[in-house]
Amino acid sequence: MTTKLKSKSNVALLIVCVAALLAVGARWVVWPLLRHPLLYGYMLPFESILWNAAYALVYTTPLLALLGHACFRGVSYKADYVLPFVYVLLAVRPLVGLAAELEWLLKVGLETLRYAFGISNLFDLLEIACLVLFGFSALLVAVLCLCKVRNRVAVLPVVLSGAVYLLINGVKTLVSVIEMFFYDNFAFFFPRIIANCGNFLLLLLAEVLLFTALLIAGTGRKRPKVVAAPVEDAAQPEPIIETTPEVAVEEPIEEPETVVEAESVAPSAAVAASFSVADEIAKFKALMDQGVITAEEFEQKKKQLLNS
Repeated sequence: MTTKLKSKSNVALLIVCVAALLAVGARWVVWPLLRHPLLYGYMLPFESILWNAAYALVYTTPLLALLGHACFRGVSYKADYVLPFVYVLLAVRPLVGLAAELEWLLKVGLETLRYAFGISNLFDLLEIACLVLFGFSALLVAVLCLCKVRNRVAVLPVVLSGAVYLLINGVKTLVSVIEMFFYDNFAFFFPRIIANCGNFLLLLLAEVLLFTALLIAGTGRKRPKVVAAPVEDAAQPEPIIETTPEVAVEEPIEEPETVVEAESVAPSAAVAASFSVADEIAKFKALMDQGVITAEEFEQKKKQLLNS
């Protein structure tokens, strides 16, 4: 059973993801194809096309996964299962940058780099350090997603390491532009200045949109605790409450005291005694007739009753 989770944050996440994809496409596809014929007067080399394709792939795949999460985020909490893959893909992204730097070092040569080491090379090393930090931060957040740590603050290591990388890249671009201004053949380096500034601005736009999407998505959302209401069973009989009937207690009726004279009591007692003796003699006579007692026993009982 799916739960409706539609909210303004879902719409905002969709919009930001689409805008970030457009910015990445503009940086790694449109801008490289335009700047070489317009600024340098020759087509983009095949090697550069391959590197741009690799960068476009590693920058686009996390955004596509995040876009898929945004599409299903408003339908079910299962969309949070996509987030670990997003951060794993972000952790893979710096590998392309490290490979490009390694390829450049192999091409230039360590000896040439040692003699021609300048401030721009120092920023290259700082960029490499930031890329490594960004990769480890993304892996850390991926582990937090797998452990179901639902918190937007958990993505701050990725955002902060990415912000430091942007800062270093921006300073590097600014330093390179300032250096080109002091060259004698400024007109020759002017297209390169335009290319570097345009590249950084597109990078800044794409990364800001990416970080905004990550802050909106976070590491997922906590599921609210649903307390199931008790279901009343219509077929369940109502409990029978036994009640003890109230016993009416009759109040004793006080009979009026009657004064009986001694003279009237004596004859009635004598009559009752005579009737009781006669009854007893009749009982014993019936027992003798039935053969239960003998005649001698009957006579003995009769004398006892008469003498009592």
